[in-house]
Amino acid sequence: MQVLVVPEAATTLMKGGAFIVSSEFTEKQGLEFQKTLMKTQVQLENSFTEIANSAAKNSGGKVVVLIDRGLMDGSAFINDR
Repeated sequence: MQVLVVPEAATTLMKGGAFIVSSEFTEKQGLEFQKTLMKTQVQLENSFTEIANSAAKNSGGKVVVLIDRGLMDGSAFINDR
């Protein structure tokens, strides 16, 4: 069995130099940042899923995809309205 691990988008961006101090954001800036993170996270998850599907077809084995702090993680950082 093969295991793939999807990285967290926020950590990936920060490791790339996009250090963000979200506590200094206005509500609007925070929402825009979370939208950007969501787009990045969705793309990462979709890419890893496609790779897993391809690997499973090629090998005939099972592939497990683990997601480190996935898409819903950002909901903790915005208002519910």
